[in-house]
Amino acid sequence: MWIALTLVFFPPIGLILMWSSSGWSDDLKWGISGIFFPPLWLRFLWRIPWLAYAAMGGVAVLLVSAIRSGFPIVAAVAILIAVVVFLLLLKPAQPAPRRKAQEPSAELRRQIEAKVDACNDLIADIEGTVDLDLLPSTSPWRRRYNRALEMRSTGLGLLDEGGNLWAADQRLSEALLELRVVRKGLSEGEGS
Repeated sequence: MWIALTLVFFPPIGLILMWSSSGWSDDLKWGISGIFFPPLWLRFLWRIPWLAYAAMGGVAVLLVSAIRSGFPIVAAVAILIAVVVFLLLLKPAQPAPRRKAQEPSAELRRQIEAKVDACNDLIADIEGTVDLDLLPSTSPWRRRYNRALEMRSTGLGLLDEGGNLWAADQRLSEALLELRVVRKGLSEGEGS
C-alpha cells in the first residue's frame, strides 16, 4: 500500500521501491513503469505473435515521424497512444499451446519388450534345468508354469494387436512374477 502511495506522490522513489519489491508481478511492474516512460509498454506488443511485426512497424513510423518533426514530447505521446490503442483493440495473446506429453507407448513398448526377453530367459532357464515332462500333471509347479505361459501368450497377443499396451504390460508382469516363483520353487527341490 505504501509503495502505491509513493508511486503517486514521489514517482521516482516509488518506482525504485516497486522494482526492489518481490510482491509485484513483472507485468505489473512494466505496466506501471510504462506510465512514466511509455516506450516500456512496447514490451507488451512483442507478446502479440500475429501482430507483433505490424505493431512494431507502426510504432517505429510514429516514433520516426514525431522525432523528425522536432517534438520529442510528441513522440512519447504518439507512442503512448499507439500502445494504448493496440492493447485495447487487441485481445491478449493466447498462451502457447502446451507441448503434448510424449506418448507413453514408445517407453511402454520398450518395457514390455524387456519383460518378454526376461520371460524367455526364465523359460529357457526352467526348461534347461528341470524336465517338466517328468512332473505329474497335477503338480502345482507344472500348473503354475503353464499358467505363466498362458499369461505370457496373452500379453504377446495384446502386444501384437497393438491395442491395449497397458493390459499387455500387466499380463507380462504377472507371467514374469509367476515364472520367477516357479524357477525358485523348482531350484529349491520342491518340484516333486
